[in-house]
Amino acid sequence: MLALIGGAAGVVLGFALRNVLPHFLEHQPTAFDWRVCGFAALLILLTGLLFGGIPAWRAAGAEIRKGLQDGARSTADRSHGRLGRTLVILQVCLSMMLLTGAGLFVRTVRNLLDAPLGFAPQHLLLFDVSLPSEQYRTPEQSAEAFRQLTQRLRALPGVESASFSAHDLISGSRHTSNFDPTGEPAGKEIAWENVVGDSFFHTMGIPLREGRDFGPQDTATSPKVAMINEQLARQFFPRRDPIGLTFNTPPIRIVGIAGNTKFSDLRQTPPPTYYLPESQNGDWNAVTFEVKTAGSPTSLANAARSVVRSFDPQLAAGNLRTQVEQIDDTIRDERLFAMLTAGFGGLALVLACIGIYGIMAYTVSQRTSEIGIRMALGAEPRRVMRTVLSEAWWMSALGIASGTAGALIAGRWAASLLYGVQAWDAVSLCGSAAVLVVVALAAGWIPARRAARVDPIQALRTE
Repeated sequence: MLALIGGAAGVVLGFALRNVLPHFLEHQPTAFDWRVCGFAALLILLTGLLFGGIPAWRAAGAEIRKGLQDGARSTADRSHGRLGRTLVILQVCLSMMLLTGAGLFVRTVRNLLDAPLGFAPQHLLLFDVSLPSEQYRTPEQSAEAFRQLTQRLRALPGVESASFSAHDLISGSRHTSNFDPTGEPAGKEIAWENVVGDSFFHTMGIPLREGRDFGPQDTATSPKVAMINEQLARQFFPRRDPIGLTFNTPPIRIVGIAGNTKFSDLRQTPPPTYYLPESQNGDWNAVTFEVKTAGSPTSLANAARSVVRSFDPQLAAGNLRTQVEQIDDTIRDERLFAMLTAGFGGLALVLACIGIYGIMAYTVSQRTSEIGIRMALGAEPRRVMRTVLSEAWWMSALGIASGTAGALIAGRWAASLLYGVQAWDAVSLCGSAAVLVVVALAAGWIPARRAARVDPIQALRTE
């Protein structure tokens, strides 16, 4: 009966909240799957039969003579109590593991969001433009189209700067190429490469450390130039100034050094990167435009679409998003793990609290006469409360200890998903343990107060 009532309530609640979880997970809601509901109902029924049938079977097999003997009741009660306490310890253990996992993933998300990017992601609107090869057949035509689009975007009210790049930052996009300093033995050195438009570094907020930015003097007919980041300068030119040096064949001259930035994702340290001006490398038909706005970047989304359509009706501003949204999208899995472990950890914590309260309330009810005798002999209510709470404490302590061991073992499997935090993180472990101790003592508080208020005369009379 209890299983059916609880299962029916769970089905109603699950149906009412069927669109809540997809909303938090940023997925489209799906139809309510009655097969899943039926499977869950079957599990509930089997669980009720199993955990209700075992005690019923034991009670049905009891002998009348033994049940009437002195001490038989207390022995059975102790046996049943040990099973209940074991289940409570397992609940606390599971809660400890899930809460620790939630703490690790929450700290991972926080560390990823706090990681220095090397550029300013605020007020940046991004969108992709792909030129059809039938109409834009030569690199010169593609380069001219991108330059004109950039100028029109800069003319929009509320736009502070605009540029474009072959690879947008923190999007999973990457492109590596050989990097062989001229005058040194040719090796297999690899660096990250990005082709950028005019004012790219100003638009993205990437600082210029040394040298100059790309300018109008860098044309298709002028000597090829490049800018490098600090990591590349340290890695390939550790003891000399790279400004003016060249690399690769035909030679590309280094004219400036930019600050380090994250490239592909938040986890990776800034790789050695060099930037090439689009004016000298116009063989790209698809780029990402970066538009820096004075206000909210989403307010200019429609204006950006209109600019692209008015320039060429065959073109479209695809995948409009802000830089912040793009960064958030790269840590969706980490957010998902943090949300799920926190949710399941909270449910397990509630079950552990109910379990501790249930076992302590049962214990107090079975020991009413004993507590009455103790109080009749002079035991103070505070001591009775301390005795009951100590039992809740040691159950939670055993569960926390076993849960800590389980969390450390499971943490090895989840180590690749963490960032800036170790699986044995003391903050997560101690925080989870503290929460469980508080919950355990709070769950045992009501039975403890009830025990402390037992009337010795009434307890002995009931016995």
